[in-house]
Amino acid sequence: MIDQLIIFESDYYLADKNIIGGKAKGLGRLNQFYERIPKSFCLTTTFLIQFIEDNGIVVPLDSMLNYDDLIMTCSQIQQQICAGTFSSKLELIIFESIKELAGHLDLQTSQFIFRSSHISEDEVDSVSSGQYESKKIIGISQTLNTIKEIWVSNYSANAIEYRISRKLPIVDLGMAVICQEFVPGVFGGIGATYNPSTFDSSEVIIEYSYNDAEGLLSKSDLTSSVFLNKKDPFKECIFSKHHLIWKLLFKELLKIEAKENHPIFIEWTATETGEIYFLQLKTMQYIKNTWDNFIDVPHNKKYKSSKLVPLRWQFELGLQADYSPLIISPLAYENYILNNCKITDELLAHLTSTFLSFSNAGSISIRSVYYSSINSSNNHPQSGFINNLEDFISAIESVWKFIFENKLDDYTSQPALMVSSWLNVHSTAVVHRLGIKSDELNIEAIFGYPEGLEQNAHDKYVYSIASSEVIGIQIAEKEFYIAHPKSNPTPLPLQNSNEQVLSNDLIHQIGSIGTKLSRDFDNFRAEFLVTDDFKIIVWQMDEYVRSFPYYKISRFDSLSGENLSGSLKIIHSKKDLIELQNIDVKDKILLLDFRTENLRDHLWLMKSIRRLEMLGNPFLYFGSMMSHFSMSALEADLPIHPINDIPEWVSENEKVTIVRV
Repeated sequence: MIDQLIIFESDYYLADKNIIGGKAKGLGRLNQFYERIPKSFCLTTTFLIQFIEDNGIVVPLDSMLNYDDLIMTCSQIQQQICAGTFSSKLELIIFESIKELAGHLDLQTSQFIFRSSHISEDEVDSVSSGQYESKKIIGISQTLNTIKEIWVSNYSANAIEYRISRKLPIVDLGMAVICQEFVPGVFGGIGATYNPSTFDSSEVIIEYSYNDAEGLLSKSDLTSSVFLNKKDPFKECIFSKHHLIWKLLFKELLKIEAKENHPIFIEWTATETGEIYFLQLKTMQYIKNTWDNFIDVPHNKKYKSSKLVPLRWQFELGLQADYSPLIISPLAYENYILNNCKITDELLAHLTSTFLSFSNAGSISIRSVYYSSINSSNNHPQSGFINNLEDFISAIESVWKFIFENKLDDYTSQPALMVSSWLNVHSTAVVHRLGIKSDELNIEAIFGYPEGLEQNAHDKYVYSIASSEVIGIQIAEKEFYIAHPKSNPTPLPLQNSNEQVLSNDLIHQIGSIGTKLSRDFDNFRAEFLVTDDFKIIVWQMDEYVRSFPYYKISRFDSLSGENLSGSLKIIHSKKDLIELQNIDVKDKILLLDFRTENLRDHLWLMKSIRRLEMLGNPFLYFGSMMSHFSMSALEADLPIHPINDIPEWVSENEKVTIVRV
């Protein structure tokens, strides 16, 4: 660095944006997340000021009287820059820096990309896309003229109009210039974590053309597009010849987006050897929903949580259960965080009024109806039943603290809570459909609340969408049920242990609702509550991250081919999972049998998922694939292999082959 006239890419991250501009600052941040960034250096805004002073160029920084005067003044500045000369000092700095960048390469045949880096460029409210000049050159003979062309673009009519529209300084000296080594790509394009045409933050867009980096500088060269859903990214492009590249881009884009906490736009290029380089990082303008009230109704279409989908279905399907919740909106959470995680008197008054509006009907329940297109979390603290204001406030704060402490309040998040009167439940049914070609609904049912389904025996039914008939009933011997959320399992009376949970009429009603849901959702999981008076409530609705096959454990076969083979490490409890950090499980297949564990312990669940991510071992999972553990594992992209049986001969360290069913 020479008096901040020039700065190399290793120093971009700590450099002042007013010195290196927005594009160089973006490259500095990108360098923190990704290793393949072309080498570069930046001629700073100080360098431009030195050139202006050396040539006696007058740049009036005060406002012009009118637009015509402004255009005339800028035209005069452009002419003076083009006629100006570089001092021997500045010229030496430029060419010595290019030599350092090129290394052993021939300067006369090497290729470089020169890019603008204005101080207001690539910001949230001033992306400046296409406003300023960027250019590729071969050799170094056109270097000085190319730098001038980029400076001149700062005073074009388009740039002026853009800055006027964004209320930015109209005439300034805020233009830095990046000189970047050229990466010879066979094709490349852009990747964005937000669809600005539909305002959809759940999509990743990849656009590309069969061109080198030069094609990236002209948006007209981007000829093909791939749209990936952040929750189910490769459903549409799994058979694309470039799907491995899409997977890498998708993973890196989401990683950077999470760090930036804002939608991002990246230019990239892929080399003939399959290496992917990121060329620049931009932030994208994002329109976030605003909230007018602390307390809201669940029918407000701004809410994106799938847990609120059932409330709309509740009325559309004509279900008569008396169930009218209210929503504590994200505005209440924002107020809480802005006041250093304290509830203000104003917010307390609204929460108290909400509590009193339900307290006359008996106990109250609070559920998190959080949404995010980036973070997936179904494991927020649950309230159980609440009978007093103090517990009501405490339950709300526990969810808010959980969201804040686990950094789940990203730019897409909607930290909302649903408040409702307490429901006396006869039974719970969970319906799931796997894939648009599936003609069947699988229904699992148990007495009491949903928690029991994940760890206790339960009935299983199969309902045909085509014939509207129950085509399979399997009644389990049931020992326990969950009488209230967060309560311990209660022994089921002996006379009820072999009783069918849902009557045939209830199975038909729930199957009929599931059939209607299948018209809108290919893969879904829906929870139904059946009240004591046998009214049906569509309680929760989730689309599956993906469909999944089942596997079975077979005796070891040395000729197993593509099947997974290895020795087993069996894990029955939280304690077993924690102890994995102290033993060598390299090359082991983990067998997880958590039927005796409480999988709704949200803190343990998050820790276990993270531990399994760190280990990276493939694992077998024995239990309901509709449990919160299995859904969280799928969302975390863990190498899960669900099984529905453990043979009697299986033991610790047994060498086995895992076969897809």
